[in-house]
Amino acid sequence: MPAVYGLPNGERRYASVSLSGVSIALPQTAIETLIPGCFLSVTAWRAYPLVTVNCWFSMNWPQQAKAATIRLRRVGIAGALLGAFAVPDAGDSTAGHQTQIAALFWDRTPSSGVYVLTYQPNSASNTVWTDTRTMSIDGNQ
Repeated sequence: MPAVYGLPNGERRYASVSLSGVSIALPQTAIETLIPGCFLSVTAWRAYPLVTVNCWFSMNWPQQAKAATIRLRRVGIAGALLGAFAVPDAGDSTAGHQTQIAALFWDRTPSSGVYVLTYQPNSASNTVWTDTRTMSIDGNQ
């Protein structure tokens, strides 16, 4: 459950989610899909919301070339792209802890205050695993 911190008038300027522990397999698909639990929103911000992402991934598709793209978007899958990361082939593992993605993004043109992380493997046969998904939005910047 995301942590949400509000102001006296009901505005939310900070939200975070931290999911870690057991490695989970993300649904097998060749299309861009939301990463479970990586959906956050704030209702107000001062200037530019700061979005922080820290995730670990691995892939398991024996004897095949593997790759995936992780994207940070506004609103949803069809929303504006704020950042994209390539997850390289690091061998075969279901541990979910071979490649780290860590980044900070200033949203210079905020619109809705809603942010999501998505993934897209290079093939529907490529299983992407993750054991850590941490994301936060700070609208007090």
